Amino acid sequence: MNGDRPSHPYGHDLLRQNVNLATLTEEDKAELALQLLLSVKTATLSKVTAKLVPLLHRDFITNLPIELAVQILGLTDASSVARAARVCKSWAVVALDPSVWRLLFRKYRFKVNRSFLEKCLSQPGLFWARALEKSATMSVKSAESHI
Repeated sequence: MNGDRPSHPYGHDLLRQNVNLATLTEEDKAELALQLLLSVKTATLSKVTAKLVPLLHRDFITNLPIELAVQILGLTDASSVARAARVCKSWAVVALDPSVWRLLFRKYRFKVNRSFLEKCLSQPGLFWARALEKSATMSVKSAESHI
């Protein structure tokens, strides 16, 4: 064990015993894993970290079927959907799906005039999503003020 790293009182016991992992509680497994990690060199720890990081970062939008991802984004607001479209390409595919915006338009009863819509759709990139985000935010605020 490295003397400069903290240790757990029963961590040493778990490392010294012939342990059957199936009999350990989740807490004991976590403690054993921690003690193992504390006992390796920094270079090895770096390699383990590189393997663990992808397991900890779950991309729920990309991993879901598009129909479910559309439904989830449809439960949010226009600003959140527009921001989601800027996260990465796979999120943009879902966030810019017409079904998401159809859900939002129905949910918030957005009113967008035809010339504004044509201007937005004629712009390259995500300009139109940003414009709709601003329009939707103003529409929601306007609707809330009438409640």
